[in-house]
Amino acid sequence: MVTLDKTMLETPEIFKELLRAGMTIARINLARDYSIWKTLVENIHAAEKEMGIERQNRECKIYIDLPGPKVRVNDFREKQVTIKVKKGDIIRIYKFDNYLGGPKSKKGEPASIGVTLPKALRNVRTKDKVYYDDGKICGVVVEVNDKYLDVKIVLTRHKVEYMKPHKGINFPDSLACFNVPVVTETDIQMLSEVISFVDIVGISFIHSPNDIRIVKGYLEQYTERKIGIIAKIETKHALLSLSNIILEGLNLDLFGVMIARGDLAIETGYKQLVKAQEGILEMCRAAHVPVVWATGILNDMNKKGIPLRTELTDAFMGLRADCIMLNKGPYISKSLEFLQEFYQINKGPLLEFRNST
Repeated sequence: MVTLDKTMLETPEIFKELLRAGMTIARINLARDYSIWKTLVENIHAAEKEMGIERQNRECKIYIDLPGPKVRVNDFREKQVTIKVKKGDIIRIYKFDNYLGGPKSKKGEPASIGVTLPKALRNVRTKDKVYYDDGKICGVVVEVNDKYLDVKIVLTRHKVEYMKPHKGINFPDSLACFNVPVVTETDIQMLSEVISFVDIVGISFIHSPNDIRIVKGYLEQYTERKIGIIAKIETKHALLSLSNIILEGLNLDLFGVMIARGDLAIETGYKQLVKAQEGILEMCRAAHVPVVWATGILNDMNKKGIPLRTELTDAFMGLRADCIMLNKGPYISKSLEFLQEFYQINKGPLLEFRNST
């Protein structure tokens, strides 16, 4: 599975490169690329046509992620503006709908942001942790009132970080996701528009078996085709409900589970991530449910063309899953080719090292 990206539209040849390299599922994240999803799909179909692949026999499936109740940063008041952040700074998060944030004011007010789902902030309390962009910035809530909450930055990846619009924010201590439905009105609208073009739908931030039933109901309403459903496991509650989610999924013709490690690491805590992903793998294997190994696979190679040693170990562990998901990067085709050869080598028996003498 390869995540498509708007930058690929600048070099359409990349779509044929990905198909030649072995991409069998093209992923489109509607939370990021809703405005261009159709163009991405059309480019895949055009590449298949040029390669002589007939539509009805095509191997590459189209997978879309529904946005779900992901809390993201709203746009800023001024375009092309970023908020500079360092340890010890205060970031003010407003609870108003459609609030547009910006840098620290001349009056001394802290830098501020608005979020896409203010309702998700209802249960936030002081001392709750807050993570921005999959943990690149970590803060702690130091003040809460009816209008806003103040977050003190306690950890950053670099000495100075930059906050940008549309990046995700996690509140793992606050049960933020319980204040909004998993399948949102936006999801339903998007699903009705994309349904005739997709083969698989991913349910983001799934909570319970009922979320599967809701999506299944809309799929049956919109089309007679059999559309696959992927339950994305990325919250604590999804882990606790996993057995019931799997049982509900087994009622479907096409069902799978994604270990969405980006948000899952934040929601469960980094120390618990490995234990969580191993548990998901074991339960799905026992139920004969396909698993997608996602987030962070060969990230350095995707960006720089050379893998880290630790990335090789992670990719090898992914052999136990049924599908590997790669994210964007200028060397994504090279990463895909590398994985194909890597898996051919490592699926065989382990090498036996003998004394050359």
